[in-house]
Amino acid sequence: MSSREADRHTFYSGEPQPSRDSPGHIDSVDPSTGTPVCKVHTSSHQSIDAAVKSAEEAFPSWSSKPPVERARILQKAVALLRERNDDLARIETLDTGKPFSETSTVDIVTGADVLEYFANLVASGGLNGESFKLRPSAMVYTSKEPLGVCAGIGAWNYPMQIALWKSAPCLAAGNCMVYKPSEFTPLHAEYLAGLYREAGLPDGVFNVVYGAGDVGAYLTTHPAIAKVSFTGQVSTGKKVAGAAAGGMKYVTMELGGKSPLIVLPDARVDQAVDVAMLANFFSTGQVCTNGTRVFVPRAMKAEFERVLLDKIQYVRPGDLFDPATNFGPLNSAAHREKVLGYIRRGRNEDKATLLCGGPEPPADLPERLRSGYWVRPTVFTDCTDDMVVVKEEIFGPVMCILTYDGSSVDEAVARANATDVGLAAGVVGRDVDLCHTVVARLEAGITWVNTWGESPAEMAVGGWKQSGVGVENGRRGLEAWVRNKSTLVEMGGSVPTVFAKLSESYYTACATSPRTGPLNRGPSVPPTSSTSAAPTFTPDEAAGVRSAVVDNASVESGEGRPENYLPVDVHGLRVGEVIQSSLANFFEKRRASRDARPCGPHDMAPIFEAVFGISKEELCDERFLSRLRRQGLPRAATGIFGRESPTWKGGETR
Repeated sequence: MSSREADRHTFYSGEPQPSRDSPGHIDSVDPSTGTPVCKVHTSSHQSIDAAVKSAEEAFPSWSSKPPVERARILQKAVALLRERNDDLARIETLDTGKPFSETSTVDIVTGADVLEYFANLVASGGLNGESFKLRPSAMVYTSKEPLGVCAGIGAWNYPMQIALWKSAPCLAAGNCMVYKPSEFTPLHAEYLAGLYREAGLPDGVFNVVYGAGDVGAYLTTHPAIAKVSFTGQVSTGKKVAGAAAGGMKYVTMELGGKSPLIVLPDARVDQAVDVAMLANFFSTGQVCTNGTRVFVPRAMKAEFERVLLDKIQYVRPGDLFDPATNFGPLNSAAHREKVLGYIRRGRNEDKATLLCGGPEPPADLPERLRSGYWVRPTVFTDCTDDMVVVKEEIFGPVMCILTYDGSSVDEAVARANATDVGLAAGVVGRDVDLCHTVVARLEAGITWVNTWGESPAEMAVGGWKQSGVGVENGRRGLEAWVRNKSTLVEMGGSVPTVFAKLSESYYTACATSPRTGPLNRGPSVPPTSSTSAAPTFTPDEAAGVRSAVVDNASVESGEGRPENYLPVDVHGLRVGEVIQSSLANFFEKRRASRDARPCGPHDMAPIFEAVFGISKEELCDERFLSRLRRQGLPRAATGIFGRESPTWKGGETR
């Protein structure tokens, strides 16, 4: 395959769309040699709008297809991915700088696995809702509805895999996607778009825009975008999530980490070293889940380092298409400088012991590769928790060995959790019970026992703390691309409503009251068991009464009534009638239960507190009691009881 690729343009409506209004281009570069591969034309705002519109136009038809029909198209795409695995892997190697031995066995394969998983899931009922009987005359059912047009923003370390991790559940759920690959690894996107179209995906369902952060920002805030799924570093993810939140968009954020690997005292050293090397040097350390903080029991440190130095010789940089090569360059010149800066910082400022590696390029590279972005696998030992190389994500092949007292695994767990990120963590040991105990205490969303890095399609993955929001893959990964709709169906033939004809007892009560009409609050005489219950009031009305009777607020008093009497009218409410009615109901209940105990303010407290918000302490205030006596309300309230009326403790009729 030629190392020169066709230039890339915005892809929508089923084909590349060259545009004169492109603001510029980005050179795609082969990381192993530093030579340009093609020009990638940045998408203008007009081109992004066109891509979004294409997706909007395709959405009604695509979302209305039965899930099994969508699944058949996606399964055809899976077959094409597997058929063209090696060709696509070569593009991925050219794009990322990863060895072909890796891209041909991991990147394309695992991406196809995820697409196959979600196609099978929706075809077998994965989008089914639930239903249940609420009562004999009513039922509830739910449905999972697609969101609409969604944005996928990819990362540069696993371009094709990440594009499939985002597009597979998105399309399977019935959504359409506008996808922006990283500006550092854009080559795969047009191949994937063409492959989808060849499989039968309708035009506009999957579209591609190109560019740097400004293109991602415009896409994120586009009013037609319903969801943003982003993979990248924490600082950028926060900006993307913040921008999306302003438009109340759904988000999935898969961000960075600084993952710990705890080697337990009973671990086999050979196995622990294998796990540590896999967690640090696979993909040249450019993996967000990298286990860069390796906690080793102090008593095991010397043997661990000896075995590690013996095995480091099996890290083989070189020609990326040589099957023996298992270690490639870093992805870009800028990233190489960043990683080298951390290596220098660890040696010169953190004063960590450099066990192997360093800022010099690997030895014995072929001449044509020496202009590439190569670094050596590097290991620092005698590290402490406060070192910069221990605390910050380097995203390169840099391992930090930290020791702990082997008799106290608690110490290792506490130090492992002392970070504001929580993407991944792992443990190596022979005591399986202890491994499970330690994993349960590690504050991370992805954990491994006696291995590292494997992430099958069936396994939902996502970070804790600042390492992300939501999950990808697994059944829960599909739920992230749908919204719930709940429907309640009443089958009884009638509607329960408060807007119904009032009963005859209501009109009888109203006829005895001096106030009539819809605002009537109750009878002017104490109710008996045959009358309606005490009236209820709005919060404003109850607050008005409370203000009048407790705080002696200035209110309109009735004609011929002194100011220190209870007001006649507050918010259209006859206060005297209200209190008479409430007290009469209280005493009626007492009489019915043959309760002849003396009645005092403490007995009235529940009534006044419930109806008017007047507390027991306020009710016991002598001023309030005096006003009740002047009004004559206790006598009026108990007049219907005759000689059985309860009395005040002071002998006064209550």
